[in-house]
Order: sequence, then C-alpha cells, then structure tokens
Amino acid sequence: KSSYYQGRRVRVVAVRDITERNLMENMLRESEERLRTMFESISDGILICDTNGYITDCNNASIRMYGYTHKEEVIDQSFFRLIAAKDRTSVEKAKEAFLKIGQSCKREYTCFRKDGMVFDAEMSIALLDRSTGNGKTGGFVVVSRDITQRKRNRENMLYYISQITRAQE
Repeated sequence: KSSYYQGRRVRVVAVRDITERNLMENMLRESEERLRTMFESISDGILICDTNGYITDCNNASIRMYGYTHKEEVIDQSFFRLIAAKDRTSVEKAKEAFLKIGQSCKREYTCFRKDGMVFDAEMSIALLDRSTGNGKTGGFVVVSRDITQRKRNRENMLYYISQITRAQE
C-alpha cells in the first residue's frame, strides 16, 4: 500500500524475523521424533486413552501383546475390551480414582488377546497430563507388561521348593 510522508510517496513494508520461530519449530519436531522413537522402541505395551477409556494411540509392542496386527484395529476401541470381565470393575474403579486424585496405580489384571486367549498383565495406569488448558484432564496412559511367564516361573519355583522341603522331612 502506498502512503505519503513529507509529500513524498513511500511504501510501508513490515519485516518480521522468523529465525527464532523456525529454530523452535525444528527443535519441537526433533523432540517429537525422539519421543516417537522411544514410544515405539519400548518393549512394554503402551496405550494412550481419552478420559472415557477409548484408545487414541498405542505402540507396536501393545499391538503384538494383545494379538493384533495393525494399529487401526485398536484405535478408537475401548481399553476395557482388553480386560477380562472379572477385572473390569476393578479397572474402572482404579481409573475413576486416579482421574479424581491424580494418583497412578500399578496392579495385575487378566487381559484378552484378539483371539480370545487370556494372559496376565501388570499394568501401570497414570494421568497423561493434568490439564488440557480448559481445566479438564487430557486422558491416561496404560503401560502393560505380559507377566504370564513370570507367574509360571514363580509357581514352578514354589512347587520345586515344596518338593525339596517335603523330601528333606
């Protein structure tokens, strides 16, 4: 747009240095890439859920652990579908408690694979973040570890200890 200054026609041009903004965007992008790499390389299953328990993201380990082949099979599904019926009430109560007070919990639950097979899992459930900016909780993260083999090994060890003790009597 042309303007006049002291009788002369001049053009007003605004220039903004965006170097710092570009540097910050690059740093943010690199940070997100590092976090995504960590997220996908962890051997424990990680599920990101909204406050209603619907899965919004997951890592490859969780897809394998629950017997799925593609992330799309899990996304938008209820996290509670992965929990055996006998433990669903307990998981729901734990979820409600930590959403209210913000305290994470770690417990053992029985879970389902896609094919219906059950397995024992140790789950840590925690708030994903305290606030989304509007005063509401943003959801929760579930870190799952298949402990079926660990429990079998413990049972076998206890069995052998009892056999040894009985043989010594």
